[in-house]
Amino acid sequence: MKISKYTKQMNRNAFVWSCFVMTFFSACQQEEHEMSQANEWQMSIVASIKGQKNALDSRYVGDDPSNVVFEETDRIGVFIDDNPALEWTYGESGWSANKTVYWPDKTENHTFCAFYPYAEASSTANVPMPSLMSQTGTMESISACDFLVATVTQSYGGDGVVSFQEENAFTHVSSLLQLTFKGDNDLSSSILKKISVNGESILAPATYSFTTKEVTLTPDESSDLLEVDLNHEMGGNDATFYFILNEKLDASSIVTLTVEYETDGKTYVAQLENLAGNVLTGGMRHRYTFNIKDSSLIIVGSSITSWEEGGQLEEIIINGTEQSV
Repeated sequence: MKISKYTKQMNRNAFVWSCFVMTFFSACQQEEHEMSQANEWQMSIVASIKGQKNALDSRYVGDDPSNVVFEETDRIGVFIDDNPALEWTYGESGWSANKTVYWPDKTENHTFCAFYPYAEASSTANVPMPSLMSQTGTMESISACDFLVATVTQSYGGDGVVSFQEENAFTHVSSLLQLTFKGDNDLSSSILKKISVNGESILAPATYSFTTKEVTLTPDESSDLLEVDLNHEMGGNDATFYFILNEKLDASSIVTLTVEYETDGKTYVAQLENLAGNVLTGGMRHRYTFNIKDSSLIIVGSSITSWEEGGQLEEIIINGTEQSV
């Protein structure tokens, strides 16, 4: 049987079309496979802060700075091995990176070093810490100064989630000073005018090293004195103020707390030298409770603890002297 040229052309076109269709579907299947593999290798993270007791609406609530959580729009930096830090932001659905991040492999262990708040950092040995200069004594103020770190070494595991939780949760690096003034006796109708803390480099700019677990300070002429104007009317109520300071392990230089207050129109200044033994330990909370009676500043309770727990120190009494005009 003789096949016409037209029929041959039709058969040739059908063959070419079938090859095109097969190639197209093969390419689609390959692309779907690659996308599926990419999604499977995509990295995600979960994170919490050590000491967290329950879910909160904001980072610091009430009078308990140990109960701290991440809140929406918080940003952290995460190093993967020795690579520059990547930025992750906390939102309604959890943490998301500013670009898609994939695991290098699914078998080997990798080291993840994370820090809050986010700052550009190319090395785990030199991470910028927040400035401590602009503090007002409030929870909101220390929220802006707090610096937290976390480290975990793990492999892809079952789901590719990097977990900064439980023993690998974020911890505080700096020292927290918590000052509570009882609203009775001489302070019941007093005005707290000013609080000052003086100590070597307690406010100095600093960087943190994941390699050595140490803070490096860059002292300047304004890094020794924290001075906060309060003008806080006690009104018979207790008042608590919070300050974040650099760690100070060398006790050779004195740390001094000065409180200026006004009672019955007269201004008094009370001073406590050798605060916390001149040592401010990183990750610890130095708590003092004061009562003023007969123009004396009395520490009725004190402790140096972790941000979650701790023990008591001895009671200390210091005199308040009337300030000459």
